[in-house]
Amino acid sequence: MVNRSWLLMALAGILAGCASQSDTRYEFAPLVNFSGSITNRISGSITNKTAGGQVIITPVQKLTGRISSANPSLQFVVITFPVGQMAEIGQRLFVYRGGLRVGELKVTGPQSEDSIVADIVAGEARKGDDVFE
Repeated sequence: MVNRSWLLMALAGILAGCASQSDTRYEFAPLVNFSGSITNRISGSITNKTAGGQVIITPVQKLTGRISSANPSLQFVVITFPVGQMAEIGQRLFVYRGGLRVGELKVTGPQSEDSIVADIVAGEARKGDDVFE
């Protein structure tokens, strides 16, 4: 009898707890209303395209690399790219330092694994600078 009353009290407590929870649904409004387009050259872009009121984020497939060696007197650099990315011979790339464009490169080759040589055609370039398409 004692076990049965304990079981009934536990069941009543569980039912009371379930009955007190409401089925509330939350809808979240966008925090920012984009009127134009914002582009992040590394990770992607956020545009004003909407599908059912939602913002669509589309990745941008741009070539990115880093200068691993620079020779300012001979006006050339060696650019290292992530796996699966490589610049083409003759391609123009831009050098960024601290988010500001500081130079322009023209890929000349040769290529060795994940690195390739490029000539400095404008501005400057140093070891550690970022390179973008």
